[in-house]
Amino acid sequence: MNVGQLTEELYHKIRLKSPKEWFSEKIKYNIDNHYDERDYARQTGRTTYNCLTAISHLMKGDDVLIPVYNTNMSRTMSSFIERTMLEIDVPIAKSQRTSGYMQLHNGAQLMFVPMGTKYARGVSQLTGLGMGSKERTVDVVLPDNVIFDVINKQVTYDESEPSDDELFLNECESMLKHDKRINPNKKTFMTSCGVGFENGDLIDHGFTGALIVDLYHDRHNMSVLIDGQIRRWHRNDLNLMCKVE
Repeated sequence: MNVGQLTEELYHKIRLKSPKEWFSEKIKYNIDNHYDERDYARQTGRTTYNCLTAISHLMKGDDVLIPVYNTNMSRTMSSFIERTMLEIDVPIAKSQRTSGYMQLHNGAQLMFVPMGTKYARGVSQLTGLGMGSKERTVDVVLPDNVIFDVINKQVTYDESEPSDDELFLNECESMLKHDKRINPNKKTFMTSCGVGFENGDLIDHGFTGALIVDLYHDRHNMSVLIDGQIRRWHRNDLNLMCKVE
């Protein structure tokens, strides 16, 4: 069972709707009620999916890093992850709620990295993990969607220089173990369940749909055409989206 399938199984175990089903229903609800923030993507289950994906990786023995926008979010997410693991009877060997650090009996570790107010000194200077994070490497980096919402809400900005948010995410990615740094095939994006997306594919997004213009617009984002405008969306959100065949 791959990570995507295991994540879907976790939804079933804790009695939640399928993530794609919830995402689709919530998008349509937001459109009907004119909740247009983040292109109608509010409360569509992106954070829940990230948390359950993290649990799936931990259960497979992967070390996971979750970059978050602030420490409040790390506490919220770590509490949800811990409650869920207790509910599905996955034993936790060590838990530090103040930093969000967790370790399973299989040795897999979960770490949170909240953004700071200064970026030039690097990740090890910004986090609740302190200097200890400088030497740590992980198997998986799962940034919280809020960071991408902040980056992508800007209609125009200087594309010649990355924003502080992007620099932070790039630093977090540099903590990946070398054998996990896979160069993507920039013609296709494969979801965790093995569904492939390409440029020109139409995404089910409420009543209008969204056309993928450039899957690899930048390191983290794709560009889509929706309602006659080009928008940037976090590429990994395709795990929650359905392709219109």
